[in-house]
Amino acid sequence: MAYAPPGPPPGPPAGPPVGPAPKNRTWIWIVGGCCVLALMLGIIGGVAGLVIYSGSRTSGGEATTSQEPEPGGSVEVPTENGTATVTIGEIDWDANEEVAAASGANDAPPEGHVYVIVPVTMTYAGSGEFTGWFDITVTFVGADGQEYSSDSALVDDDLYLQPSITDGGTTSGNLVFLVAVEATEGGEFHVSTWETDEPRSIPAA
Repeated sequence: MAYAPPGPPPGPPAGPPVGPAPKNRTWIWIVGGCCVLALMLGIIGGVAGLVIYSGSRTSGGEATTSQEPEPGGSVEVPTENGTATVTIGEIDWDANEEVAAASGANDAPPEGHVYVIVPVTMTYAGSGEFTGWFDITVTFVGADGQEYSSDSALVDDDLYLQPSITDGGTTSGNLVFLVAVEATEGGEFHVSTWETDEPRSIPAA
């Protein structure tokens, strides 16, 4: 019988198969937590903004609204030797008949245009004399976006016929504007002097 050499010693018994290492899921929790935190901060910020907005819209339980400046009114402008307060009175937006009756030399308004009479009062504070029609310029910026200078038509109590005044004095008179009919639907008056950088505005009716 042939001799068989002994084989290698038997190894340790085989254990259960080893699978891949479990995945680290910590990053999932970190990302999820950040998302939840961002969502909570967004909700808190939105609520805070709503509270602030609501508070700014109410006072004593009542809603507040922005107020548009009233038509007419007064502005103060500098002059060479003082200041003048200019006030616009009640405007006659269709003064064709009044202009025609004031002087036969006044031209009839062109088609699509109308005469407007604007009462102006000026109070002066300063040294020397103040002449309203010379020291102050009043123009009308109509609803059509056009700027109109006063017209040469003569009317009763014309501002151009008023005398000069001194400190504490007041002068009043009418200015006439010839404007397009569509310009009378709104606009504002611009008041300026040689000393103003920009004209002061008075809302029209």
